Amino acid sequence: MDSLPVNLPASPTSEATAPSPPPPQLVDTQNPDPSKHAAAEDSSRMKVSQHGNGGNSSQSSSKKGRHRHRASQRSITRKLQWRLRILAKSDLLLYTVLAVIVVNTLTMAIDHDCDMCDGTSFCPKFKSALEISNIGFTAVFVGELMVKLIGLGIWRYFRTWLNWVDAIIVVVSLIEIPAVLATFQCYQSIHANCEEYYRCEEGVGGMSVLRAFRLV
Repeated sequence: MDSLPVNLPASPTSEATAPSPPPPQLVDTQNPDPSKHAAAEDSSRMKVSQHGNGGNSSQSSSKKGRHRHRASQRSITRKLQWRLRILAKSDLLLYTVLAVIVVNTLTMAIDHDCDMCDGTSFCPKFKSALEISNIGFTAVFVGELMVKLIGLGIWRYFRTWLNWVDAIIVVVSLIEIPAVLATFQCYQSIHANCEEYYRCEEGVGGMSVLRAFRLV
């Protein structure tokens, strides 16, 4: 007689030892991963800082360029003032101005009343040459004044009373320039009546005489 198969129930120990599947992970869409969020914030801060550093570097470079330009201008001005100061104190300028004053005195000495109606054009040309020479003398004295004012400075220049006299003579000579030019043009013009040449010197001052006092 055949034996029937008997189905024995499973032991409780075998069911307990069986591994259970891991629970499903839930993704929180409202609260993302804080580490990823921090990394994104760090990268954005780095970009902003890089952009700010680029702007600051460009501003600093422009400021340095302006400072260098101003420093170069101050250096050129100081070099020019230093050279003009040496020239203002040099014997070269002194003797040059004295020579010009001597020549100016000689031109005053040779000036005389000549006959405008002698039938020649010598006298008008002679007078016009003297007038144009006065303009040249004035230009030399203006150059001397500018060299001393820039080289020595205004306050140091006007400490000496002789410099006051020189400055006054130069200023008045400049004021007299339009009258000198008018006299020169009058002598250069052709007048029908020779007596009109005698009117050319009307209104011309005597600043050439004042320049002779600089020899004292």
